[in-house]
Amino acid sequence: MYTLATCVFPLQFLSLFLAISVAKEVQLQAGDNLEKPIPVSGAAASARYSEGQKLQDEMENELSELDSKFRQTPALSDDELFKDMFPLTSENFTEKVLKCKDAWIVVIHDGKTSRSWMNMARALRGIVWVGMIDQTTEMEIINILNVTSVGTPNAVVFPYGSAEWKRKKVAAVTTPMEAKAKAVASLPDHTHKLSASALNDFLMTCYMASPSKFPAILLTSETQVPPLTKALAIHFDEYFHFGIMSNPSIEDLKALGLTDHYLDLPVFLVLVNTEMTVAQKGPGTSAAVYDKDAMGEMNYPNMLKFLFATNNMYRHLLLGDNQSDKETVATMSDVLKRQEERFDIKLVADNKGKGKEEL
Repeated sequence: MYTLATCVFPLQFLSLFLAISVAKEVQLQAGDNLEKPIPVSGAAASARYSEGQKLQDEMENELSELDSKFRQTPALSDDELFKDMFPLTSENFTEKVLKCKDAWIVVIHDGKTSRSWMNMARALRGIVWVGMIDQTTEMEIINILNVTSVGTPNAVVFPYGSAEWKRKKVAAVTTPMEAKAKAVASLPDHTHKLSASALNDFLMTCYMASPSKFPAILLTSETQVPPLTKALAIHFDEYFHFGIMSNPSIEDLKALGLTDHYLDLPVFLVLVNTEMTVAQKGPGTSAAVYDKDAMGEMNYPNMLKFLFATNNMYRHLLLGDNQSDKETVATMSDVLKRQEERFDIKLVADNKGKGKEEL
């Protein structure tokens, strides 16, 4: 079993709260997002896992309302509150699309958009940007793109990359499925294929970075990296290092200390240190596991909450140069700024009885 030596870091930014919503006021304590960390080494593993399961059961009623607000549903009623399709004009096109490295799908419409394009935008929420251009008012851009909308709206796909690359590889498409396929295919893969033998190097890469990065691991039965994971690995690259274990073997699970637990793949976990492992001053680490029962399916908004909460709760204990004393790192402010264009994110610090102060 792989073990890690722990060391003590100063506690910073205590009791951070996180809420992500669009049209609703919801505040969520960071800790409530996370299942009690599962110990992946040490003699007390079974007892602590049981304790975590008990805590999870007690939290179910409290989280049910939050869960319903963030779980994706087939209907569009609540989901339409999210900023899935962004109006583009000649004033903001260059700044938002060309100067943004993320992939963009730009739908050309004549004042109305079909539900199929809206469904596509919802499915790609957070993974790919989707914009809208009204051909009745933005002919300047339409002429530059050299496409027209007849009947079902056409669209153009700007792949992931620099402005020069986007101009070179821009592609016209006619269906939502074609647009989605081209945009997703352009995403670079920043994840690492993991196995028991590669785990040591993976962790060393995480802890040698500056600031040090959380080891984030997806256990899956799929052989291809999901677009969601690719997008998260890109957007959180400064703070998390993503690894993929496809069809993990017994040896792979043993290396993570998970052979005694039932795993309903996919499973997403982040290796963390806790106050308990630090106090023990011995080898060992724990895993903050994404709880699908409490948080809903693994979609971008839910994963966004989970990663922010993990960073808020455990960065001060992360091995290496965790830089938890820097507000920009402790709050991942650069990621926050970019994601606020899609989601309304509130980050509030509880200053030990001094009330809540919005950051």
